[in-house]
Amino acid sequence: MINIFLFKGYSLANFAWSHKINATVNDRCFMGHELAAIKS
Repeated sequence: MINIFLFKGYSLANFAWSHKINATVNDRCFMGHELAAIKS
């Protein structure tokens, strides 16, 4: 369970980084809200 969670977190981090490189400010804000919801 923990390993799966960490793997998903790692994948999300990579996706967020890749997305941030070519995203608009609004997209980054939206992604930030999505990640915050997942962490909380």
